[in-house]
Amino acid sequence: MSKVLVSKLNEDIPQQMARIFDEFAPTLAGKKVLIKPNILCPTPPEEGNTTHPDVVRAAVRECKARGAADIKVGDCPGGLEGNSRKVARLSGILEACEGYFYPIARRLTNVPVTSRWVDSFYIPEALLEADFVLNLAHLKVTVQTTVTGAIKNCYGYQPGGLKAQGHFKALGKRRFSDMLLTLFSVRPPDLTILEGIYIMDTLGPRGGRVRPWGGLLASNDPVALDATAIRLMGQDPAGEYTLTAAVERGLGTLAQEEIQVIGHLDPIPDFRMPEKGGFYATAEAGKLLQQMGELKPVVYREKCSPCQECTYCPVGAIQVNGYPVIDEEKCISCFACADFCPTEAIQAPPGEFERLMKQIFQM
Repeated sequence: MSKVLVSKLNEDIPQQMARIFDEFAPTLAGKKVLIKPNILCPTPPEEGNTTHPDVVRAAVRECKARGAADIKVGDCPGGLEGNSRKVARLSGILEACEGYFYPIARRLTNVPVTSRWVDSFYIPEALLEADFVLNLAHLKVTVQTTVTGAIKNCYGYQPGGLKAQGHFKALGKRRFSDMLLTLFSVRPPDLTILEGIYIMDTLGPRGGRVRPWGGLLASNDPVALDATAIRLMGQDPAGEYTLTAAVERGLGTLAQEEIQVIGHLDPIPDFRMPEKGGFYATAEAGKLLQQMGELKPVVYREKCSPCQECTYCPVGAIQVNGYPVIDEEKCISCFACADFCPTEAIQAPPGEFERLMKQIFQM
């Protein structure tokens, strides 16, 4: 029997966080903990795109209180609008990390997988080294997998450039779900907390309707958690391919009789599901995603203080000769270098990512 805790924030967030840890992670003594929030884009929490900073802060403090020996908090942003530290700062999450922020794209390792769509993933070493992975997702809809919950939030294991490439290689809802589940299975989280202080419906992961809700869901069964979230939306999770495929892979359960809900499963009033099928469905969008996945980083020499951080390039495409020099033949357009460059000396081509994103989401 899987357990899902559902609570509205009648108590303050630290109290609710303690209750969740009591249920699912009573001790973390001596463990390396990676906390993976949703740091999609550089917007404040009331815009409904990212995990609320108050939940991140409460999670960090609870991990410390439970004896974690090492804590890292990080994510790979969804786009190329700035490095992960900048996106975390503008979303309020950097301060909430209380000194434990870590740009997880800084060290990547190539992990072979069995999939029809990809043969390997570049995975953050911090994720693979963690004894305990805490997945802090944000409750909102997404056109690819219905809910950005336990499973979809783990697409953030990939740096921004590789996300676009993944969407292109697995174009279509079922293909994307299959690829996502393969990525998720590389290192499933030990606990997922789905935060819904503000929720987004109608369209996602960006640009939907945002309104306050004020709830938390938590479980160590990712499928049961996402299924419960979809039930809160007033939908039947048995109709969601991502979840039925996850059950077939042995990743959890979605059957309501196999899930013990701790709390009240009251549907969210007037919840609106995505209004359209999503950008993944068209060949034209696929061409735009391919273009996005082929962009190359640009070096701004005047911003560079030769710290050698960019030499962590996972394919060795960067050498520092006074300033970074990128071998475009070797470069795989992952933009990990831009993601962790402390001075933003390496960036996406000016305006190109924004132009392509605007075209995709206007379809």
